[in-house]
Amino acid sequence: MWIGLCLTRWGFVNEALYSLCHLTLATDAKRAAIVFYKTPTFETRLTLVTELIVATLPERKRKDGGHDHPLVSEREGIRNRLLDLSPVRNVLAHQHVSSYSNSLVSSGEEPPSDYYNWLEIGLAESEALRDRKPKVTSVKDTELPKHFHDLLEALRQLSVFQGKMVEELQKLRARQPQQRS
Repeated sequence: MWIGLCLTRWGFVNEALYSLCHLTLATDAKRAAIVFYKTPTFETRLTLVTELIVATLPERKRKDGGHDHPLVSEREGIRNRLLDLSPVRNVLAHQHVSSYSNSLVSSGEEPPSDYYNWLEIGLAESEALRDRKPKVTSVKDTELPKHFHDLLEALRQLSVFQGKMVEELQKLRARQPQQRS
């Protein structure tokens, strides 16, 4: 259950990032989708959207002491939070699930009173042979409730940020003179 819940929330994160990509590119949905979904990994999509946000917001007034737009630093916090959570996302999305138990029970036998089992999502043996291993190589099902709640909070922050970006870009575009075609 937790695997599905977590992956569904990661899908919502992906959709929110697409929406920010669409918003910052100021183009039609199809063109924004081409740009966003042509970008292959979660981390590179997050970087793409981050760069688009920075490029869309006003630059600091002075290079030697002016302040970034407030949304730039808010975006950085959300980006870092999502990057911290993404190794678990990658394991959930790309690895297999195995079932384990603390003892063997034959068919028809009663399990011992201290019997328990768990699920673990982890690297395939063949992938573990690589020199470059991911930060997180396995996740136990007991770790997923915390990941889910951390992800919900990040998604809430991303949603609030998205609303602020819409408001800010409406203000910025209203101040720009209309260009004639």
